[in-house]
Amino acid sequence: MCEIKNKNILITGCSGFLGSKVAEIFKLNGNTIYGIDKNNIDKEKETFFDSVIQAEVTTNNLSSFNTKFDIIVHCAGSSSVRFSFENPDADYQMTVGSTIEVLNFIKESNRDSILIYPSSAAVYGNAIQLPIKETSELKPISPYGQNKLIVENLCKENHNNYNTKILIIRFFSLYGAGLRKQLLWDACNKFHNSDNPSFFGTGNEVRDWLNIRDAVQIIYKFSESDFEFMTINGASGNGTTNKEIISMISNHFGKKSFSFTGEVPAGDPLNLSADTQLLNSYGFKSEVSLDKGIIEYVDWYKKINSLNTYK
Repeated sequence: MCEIKNKNILITGCSGFLGSKVAEIFKLNGNTIYGIDKNNIDKEKETFFDSVIQAEVTTNNLSSFNTKFDIIVHCAGSSSVRFSFENPDADYQMTVGSTIEVLNFIKESNRDSILIYPSSAAVYGNAIQLPIKETSELKPISPYGQNKLIVENLCKENHNNYNTKILIIRFFSLYGAGLRKQLLWDACNKFHNSDNPSFFGTGNEVRDWLNIRDAVQIIYKFSESDFEFMTINGASGNGTTNKEIISMISNHFGKKSFSFTGEVPAGDPLNLSADTQLLNSYGFKSEVSLDKGIIEYVDWYKKINSLNTYK
């Protein structure tokens, strides 16, 4: 893989958890960073951008940069299974609609760009064979997963028709300091406010947790690898039950009791553990252990809530 420097990088959804971290790693390695997001960008995150606009991801708005991009990382889109059930039309527009705009932009004025699309393990649904390979059956069980799969198919079609270089990364459970949603955030809030909190599910659901620092390394390292169209799993390759994760967090709050409702939310697969042979064959190895990552996350949570950090 080549060292990436002096490139023009465009990041959509640049104020988000993943997008802002992608901007940081490319900026720290000597690239010119452009960003677009419909939401406000924090002052702290603005330092990673040379040019940023607050706007919807449309072909016209992307064209306003008047720049030829070497790499486009399309992080904009929905990021919630629950939201996709409650707002299916909005979820479709955020994920599929924005991607259509990006692909049109590439076709019209940036044919030489490499497109990197962070997809999701949600495209697999309830996988029968484990661990999940890139060649496993794609059978999403939520509008969120269905829309991610539609985007993957649009990317494949675009590559076939216009020879666009495209990398699809099916990320599993991303986490890290700054993420204010999903299981870790929920668990920290509950242990902060309760001595015996309750959680959805049975606790036996398995997830493959990948720290955000490892996730952006995957994006960075693969940006100039040799591919025309490629799909890889973005994961650690280690499955952990929700009960184990919650137990780890409870220990850092000095709590011992918690329970599960037995009710599994709609769209939540039972087991998402990844086969990472393809990813590892390119020399990638997860550098942030789950133990270390959980401690960092709990310390961050306690800091922003003015609590004593874990020692």
